[in-house]
Amino acid sequence: MLLEKNRLATKHLIRPATFFLVLWCLIFPSLVHPQGLPRFETQEIIIFHEPGLEKAARWIAEIYPGIKRELEDFFRIKWESRPTVVLLRKERFLEATGGSPGLVAYAIPERGLVVLNYSALRRSEAGVLSTLKHELCHLVVHHLVGGKQVPRWLDEGICQVVSGTLGEVRINLRGSPMDQAVRAGRLLRFEALTTRFPPSQRKLILAYEQSKAFVSYLLNSFGKESLLALLDLMAHGVAQEDAILQVYGHNLGELQAIWHETLMGPEDFLASLSYYVYEILFGIGALLMLFAFLVQVVRKRRSYRELEEAEGEQGQEGE
Repeated sequence: MLLEKNRLATKHLIRPATFFLVLWCLIFPSLVHPQGLPRFETQEIIIFHEPGLEKAARWIAEIYPGIKRELEDFFRIKWESRPTVVLLRKERFLEATGGSPGLVAYAIPERGLVVLNYSALRRSEAGVLSTLKHELCHLVVHHLVGGKQVPRWLDEGICQVVSGTLGEVRINLRGSPMDQAVRAGRLLRFEALTTRFPPSQRKLILAYEQSKAFVSYLLNSFGKESLLALLDLMAHGVAQEDAILQVYGHNLGELQAIWHETLMGPEDFLASLSYYVYEILFGIGALLMLFAFLVQVVRKRRSYRELEEAEGEQGQEGE
């Protein structure tokens, strides 16, 4: 019995522990030492790779200039840095990240380094390209702020908008956590997403989705110039809250409240109701049962009254 309880307890702990490990690796990725790996380089990029991945390394070098131009166009800069990309197979990548199953890539901006789990990405060239672009975007964002801390939601939001992908994580969920959170009124507060994202699976993806949607809102409502101005203020040492207030005229909490209103327009009313469909149906069913019960009570009372009146008339006739 004790062994069975321990087995069940371990089973329930595995999933939270796994995603905490993913989050830990996203925040504190292991330092990869590529020395000893084969090396391929151009004037723009250095690529270390495991033996057998020479072709992939050359292909990365070929697509890099295009990715670099797209990043330069978005941020309106000339990026002179020469990043280092490390291509690892699954086993060595898991070794470097502590065995995180949902992690497929990460960036270490202070080292100008991007590490890819090529085994997890090789089936899709588009997946490699978008993931690489996402991780390189992190390097550019941190370059723009001069190595200063960037709010996690802002960093991930920008890089998702630019690359169109989550980038470093691959976690499959049924449905959109953000859609469900909007309907239930349970969106995360961005103040809580400044330094790290939640460890649980659903909240981790919710944090990514929220960050992308919020940065998209800022771009669509205030323009790219405002976003670049925000990064510039941070580069000059202005605190996050003060920089946001200067650029957007609202603090972060006010901006999030305004954004919430755009998510819950009139067209979302039926969608909101659908989230509570079972509760609504249950409530309607309970009311119908109560109504039917009251009808039966009224009918029985009426029948008793009619019966009593009929018996009274018969008694009078007998007299």
